[in-house]
Amino acid sequence: MFDRHEHPQRRINSLNGDCALVSPQRAKRPWHRQTEAVVPTSRPKHDPNCYLCLGSTRVSGQRNPEYSGLFVFPNDFPTLLSEAVLEAEVNHALLQSQPESGECR
Repeated sequence: MFDRHEHPQRRINSLNGDCALVSPQRAKRPWHRQTEAVVPTSRPKHDPNCYLCLGSTRVSGQRNPEYSGLFVFPNDFPTLLSEAVLEAEVNHALLQSQPESGECR
């Protein structure tokens, strides 16, 4: 069931006809409250806590291979979801919304 607070959608501005992609589910991404510090003179070759590093486990639970070149994988926090939620559009005087799906890599 389509929920405009949970699912990706394309919103149409009725005043000027412009469209915007809205992905409310991306607000669920973790944030580690990053603060900037002085860069150390020597950096580790591998960070076991980095979910994008070789051999690390991503948020999805999948383990990255020991890649040596380009490595493409599904985004763990995608802007669009692959499964479309095909329910009725949300139409309001100033807000028109349509479900949107796709693949983010």
